[in-house]
This record gives sequence, C-alpha cells and structure tokens, in this order.
Amino acid sequence: MEFKAMIDACAKYTGTRHLGPEIKVGMVGASLLTKDGNLYTGICLNNHCSIGYCAERQAAGEMIKMGETEIVKMVAIDDTGKVIPPCGVCREFVSQINPKNADCEVMYLDGKTDKLKNLLPHYWMDLYFKDRK
Repeated sequence: MEFKAMIDACAKYTGTRHLGPEIKVGMVGASLLTKDGNLYTGICLNNHCSIGYCAERQAAGEMIKMGETEIVKMVAIDDTGKVIPPCGVCREFVSQINPKNADCEVMYLDGKTDKLKNLLPHYWMDLYFKDRK
C-alpha cells in the first residue's frame, strides 16, 4: 500500500471537532499499515487537563485489539492534510510494541521517509540490548 492511500484513509476522520468547551478531537489523524496488510487509523483527543492521546497511539490500540503488533508503515497528518512527524512519545510507544517496528517506514514530511529507529535519537533499545543478544 502506498502512503497516499494511507493518508487518504486517515483524512476521512481528521478535522478539528469540539466535543465540549474543554475537549477537541481530530486535529491529527494517523494510519498504521501492518505486516499482515491491515490498515488501522486513529485521531487525537486533546483536552485542557492533558489526559488526551495521540492519533498514532489510538491506531496502535486498534491494531493491538485485533491481535497484531508489527507495523511496516506509519503516517500522520494534521487537520489541513499536511504530513507531520509522530511525536517522541508515539515514536517510543510504537517502537516498544514490537522490536521489529524500529524498522517500519515513517513518512515524517511530505515525501520524506525514514525508519522509525532513525527518528529516535540514540535508539536506546539497540544500545541497551547490544550486549544481551
């Protein structure tokens, strides 16, 4: 699956919506493509007391719920459709779900991609487990 199709899939749900005076959703949408070829999407949820979550983590939760853990491609967009990089928390979260996710291809700017582990500074799992393999 091409990144364009992944972007289109999460764009269906992305767009800022207010659920009330203290909470809004949809400013970011994300798509995760798994090794088995399944696509999972998510949207962010922001509120004033900082207990919301990111779109990538919502999509990952759906993936885990369905029994999958290995991601081969990941992309996120803002509510204007612009590709944005996943935040540091999401990068770390996805990398810990399955060690193979460190090699998933992430589109982080329009047209630019890299492996997730290259977007994590000093990828700690390689450093930590280097002597444990």
